Amino acid sequence: MPNEKEPGREIGDYPFDARPVITTDIGRLKQIVLNFIGDAIKFTNKGSITVKSEIESESPGNNYLRIEIKDTGIGIRDDDLEKLFKPFSQVDGSLSRQFGGMGLGLAISRKFAQALGGDVGCKSEVGVGSSFWIRIPVGLKKIAFEEKDTTTISATPLKTGQGSVLLVEDELVNRELGAVLIKSIGYEVFCARDGFEAVKLCKTRSFDIVFLDIRMPGMDGFETATKLRELDELDKQTPIVAVSAHVTPRDKEHCLEVGMNGSLRKPLTLQKLSETLDNWLGSN
Repeated sequence: MPNEKEPGREIGDYPFDARPVITTDIGRLKQIVLNFIGDAIKFTNKGSITVKSEIESESPGNNYLRIEIKDTGIGIRDDDLEKLFKPFSQVDGSLSRQFGGMGLGLAISRKFAQALGGDVGCKSEVGVGSSFWIRIPVGLKKIAFEEKDTTTISATPLKTGQGSVLLVEDELVNRELGAVLIKSIGYEVFCARDGFEAVKLCKTRSFDIVFLDIRMPGMDGFETATKLRELDELDKQTPIVAVSAHVTPRDKEHCLEVGMNGSLRKPLTLQKLSETLDNWLGSN
């Protein structure tokens, strides 16, 4: 890949010695890398940003992908490093002010990496720069450059659209990530932290679709859906989609009983959201 240059800053990468085909959740991996590169660009006014990638093979069939994003930015203090991968609600205000808009993306990155069986980390020195890394287990096949393989990887194009989405989710990281994903495919998104807030929002404005976490404290998704369906302000045809990491057959029955229209399994991905939104709102 050619280097991309801006005044006072250079961005480059180092390719593999062969073209690898890896098996992993590419959506999550891409989000982690984009988070790290975005932060590197944000905090590097001059110097360079490099992206290195390599395959580490511990034994036959036991392969790890390691990606390192190194910058010459402002650096991070030692006592702040351990706080980097926590949402800002859990760290002191000075770090939040210094690295505003950074912590939540890093918390999401760690959550994604751990879900893939790996982890992320950082080494840094104030005034010198930072090095963020990702290491995850992957399936691997290396193919020579001259080989033509058009069937190894297939991707369904994401369908974008327009409309107003209400996302009801009590967990901060899931809520913020969901909002980012929904916005990225063209939709306007509003978030509610719980069922009570969702009901209040639906009294003040209309939505084209509601994504509703069914495992929430206080008022769970089933009770929330019941109250939403009782509202005169919410169009009776507005789809309500249950969201949960575990949806049992009984849950699906209960969803229909309280007026929900379908379910979506966590973790939310661009592909899942794109397909669901197109299914319900594609003709809008």
